Amino acid sequence: MYVHRCRFVEYMPAAINALAFTPSTTKPLIACGRANGDIEIWNPLNLHLEKRILGELNTSVEAIIWAHKITLTEADKITYNTQAKQDKALKELTSKPPRLFSASANGLIAEWDTIKLSCKKFIDSHGGAIWCMAVNHANTLIAVGCDDGGIRIFKIIDDGLSLIHNYDRKQAKVMSLAWDMEDKHIVFGTSDSKIIKWNVEQGRVIHRMTVEKKSQKETIVWAIQVLNGDSLGHVCFWEGTFGTMKQKLGAHDADVLCLASNLNGTAIYSSGIDRKCFVYRIVSQPKSYSKDNSVPNERHWVKVGYSRHHMHDVKALAICEGRDVNSLISGGIDTTMVVAPILNFPKNKYHRLPFVPLKLMISMSKSKQLIMFYCNNQIKIWRLGKAKLPRLYQFEQKVPRLELVEPQQAILEITLKVFYLLPVSDIERIKLFKVLEDASHLRVRKINDFPQITIDGRNVGSNLLGLTPDGSKLVVVFMNSEIVIYGLDIEVGDEVDVTV
Repeated sequence: MYVHRCRFVEYMPAAINALAFTPSTTKPLIACGRANGDIEIWNPLNLHLEKRILGELNTSVEAIIWAHKITLTEADKITYNTQAKQDKALKELTSKPPRLFSASANGLIAEWDTIKLSCKKFIDSHGGAIWCMAVNHANTLIAVGCDDGGIRIFKIIDDGLSLIHNYDRKQAKVMSLAWDMEDKHIVFGTSDSKIIKWNVEQGRVIHRMTVEKKSQKETIVWAIQVLNGDSLGHVCFWEGTFGTMKQKLGAHDADVLCLASNLNGTAIYSSGIDRKCFVYRIVSQPKSYSKDNSVPNERHWVKVGYSRHHMHDVKALAICEGRDVNSLISGGIDTTMVVAPILNFPKNKYHRLPFVPLKLMISMSKSKQLIMFYCNNQIKIWRLGKAKLPRLYQFEQKVPRLELVEPQQAILEITLKVFYLLPVSDIERIKLFKVLEDASHLRVRKINDFPQITIDGRNVGSNLLGLTPDGSKLVVVFMNSEIVIYGLDIEVGDEVDVTV
């Protein structure tokens, strides 16, 4: 039996740009933001992909966070002026699911509905592209670092976000930031070798620290964990009160792109371009000048070890402790998530979660001998021809190997910027086209007047599409989980321009 071979467009899954666990006050979930704008929500207990939110065209997720408010602010306490009202308000807060926010290089913060798998609201950063984002420990404020060098602080309110502070620096990009434990200060790293400690309430800079440069080039501070990782491969530990460096560990061979720490701050994990994931732990030792050990012990960070789980740059790390999960999750350009237990890291075994498309990318018509393949914003159709034996095997009467069979050529290509093959949907609209075949070639004709669906004033596409066996009805599952069945008794319109 001979096999036909078709050269499909190479499918390249999107890189992982950001990872975030839900707060410890709610069900453990992890959000994974990808370079194509998609957001995946995983259950870390059984390593199961629960949901996927499809990204907008030409967008990416640069940062992602969860927020779960469970404490009342001073303003809330004034509103709920009795203990009974405050107890009721707290009960309502804790019963609500966590809220999911993402930031993009298009300068917008998006809040996502994890039930309808759609965007609730977009908020402009007013500072250009957003490179980093962090929520405070009270889960009431979100800080974003922008392309214009500024920091914007947003208050989390019921219907979105409200801008309350703006640190307008107008210098180098803010590449990383973190809140201190008391939520009074933000420490952020820039693209011009600076680490800046900023008092949020007073709106003033407390300290400016300069990171070591290499060959007169600026050092980018890629990651901050009230610590920092830089583009020299160093992990540096700074004393926050006076802004002095206490330790510098040259663990990596290239840029450190991400950091993560455990809850009590006794273990730090770093990774980056060299693909190594290092763990550092804090140890105590007597001060050298204290002979009788009467002086308190000094605390130092030491490198414990490293593992190399990824094939390319690691761009995101996240840690989950408790709630039956004690794991370090990493992701990057190779598109896979790796889950490693933090106990005895890096000696224990790890799990690799490869990127797998949720829907079939290839469909076949057996009766017509056609193959359809879709990827990103393109659909291609091949007609299967006859296998041709290479000259060598015609004489030897052997079955040819797959790589030696004559490749079949694509006979149709449609770019999904304007038109769609039947039935096709993106996140904004559904369109139907009919493929007609004659003896020489295929033709595509548009089916007119398919109704445009809007929800909350926005055009919406579908999550799933399906045709009944007789082709008379189209079953559509929308993003809000609503199922609608359409009859397809529609006239065929003008022929669509295609590339043959």
